[in-house]
Amino acid sequence: MKRNPIPRNLATTLRMADRMHSGLLSLGESLGITQMTPASFKALRDAAANADAIYSTARSVRQTAFDGTDAAQAAAARWLVKARAVLITW
Repeated sequence: MKRNPIPRNLATTLRMADRMHSGLLSLGESLGITQMTPASFKALRDAAANADAIYSTARSVRQTAFDGTDAAQAAAARWLVKARAVLITW
């Protein structure tokens, strides 16, 4: 029997979901698949894609904020070294 694992990343999973949606459209009725309509399956697929887009945007915003924090911390560290040097010689 051939192995058929579930994909580990979302892009591959979404491609698989697109193929499944096409299968539901073309064969769902003839095979008697009534538990999930093509429209409701596509809505779930789109919801997963939208959630991933929101997550990616939030992660990018967070990284941008940390990049700004790193620069501010480096500037503060340089100032503290200079201030320490002044206080040591005083």
